[in-house]
Amino acid sequence: MVMKKSTSIIVVVFLFLSASCSKNTSLKSAKEPVSVSIEVPKITQAAVTLDDIFEQPKVNPADVFTVSRDGQTVTIKFLVDFSGCKRIGVARNATGIYKDKDKDVPEVATLASSERQFEDIVPNSGAFYYWLRIYFSNGSVRPVGPLRIAPDEANKGTYLSIEETYRFQINRTYTSATMTWNFPEANYGKISIKRNTNTRASKRATVYTTLEWSGSYTDMFPDPEADDWYWIEATLENGREINQGPFKAEYPSN
Repeated sequence: MVMKKSTSIIVVVFLFLSASCSKNTSLKSAKEPVSVSIEVPKITQAAVTLDDIFEQPKVNPADVFTVSRDGQTVTIKFLVDFSGCKRIGVARNATGIYKDKDKDVPEVATLASSERQFEDIVPNSGAFYYWLRIYFSNGSVRPVGPLRIAPDEANKGTYLSIEETYRFQINRTYTSATMTWNFPEANYGKISIKRNTNTRASKRATVYTTLEWSGSYTDMFPDPEADDWYWIEATLENGREINQGPFKAEYPSN
């Protein structure tokens, strides 16, 4: 009889311990922290810095800016922080040939150093090449480029003739040239007329500056026996530049 009672007690104790262990295991599992994987975005630095552009004679333009096209609109995005420079120039031509000493590639925009992109309106569906001109505070200028934008093969853009939209005409006498212009009505930062004795854009003399989008001006020749060429440049409020020229000052045809 005593033996049966002891066995019963042992069985009860075993069951109690088993239930207790099972309960503790359950509680422990519930209190264990859940591991959650959170992806933190990596902070990437620009491949090229403003110091690199200043110090290196040549950098990969694709590390400095990008170009993309939607019809007549080409978007240029800057990958470098230019806030440490004086300003940014955007230059474009259709040949891909650049002679910086002559500044043969006209600028289509003059932008503040804080800008991060610019939208250029191209005149036709063909391919174009782009450069950035970085104007440093010490007076030096560094070109970066070119990057090519492919032609608008589907011809989805709406293309306007610069010559027809921004009208400019020159008539000369022996001693002077009279220029007339008629531009779309807008807020212009500056409209300038420049002159040179050859067709090169470098070393041109500014002969007239105005904010009027329509008007005329008569320029007296320094040497009536010499040939003279003229340019007209208009800067819009968004930084876009309209460049036309060179135009030779010639006598009116009969």
